[in-house]
Amino acid sequence: MADLVLPDGKEITFDLRAFSTKEYLGMFDARESDTRSDKTLAKACHMEHKELIALPFEDYKRILDAFFKRCNAPLSDPNFLSASIST
Repeated sequence: MADLVLPDGKEITFDLRAFSTKEYLGMFDARESDTRSDKTLAKACHMEHKELIALPFEDYKRILDAFFKRCNAPLSDPNFLSASIST
């Protein structure tokens, strides 16, 4: 299931395993270039960097917003208790 569908119908599904923690944290480092941050985002979207930066700005913002929402979402249902956790 897609994380985001752009107005032109393109489906974006983020792969949070496509980049490292260092690359993700680098997106918040003011010393890193915008190009490097965009390359990390492009990796997560399975897009080429050139394709990402060629998008209309509103689509880029939609992708960025959905990406950070996905990164901040729990990895699983927090109410789910594993069978291995028992008293």
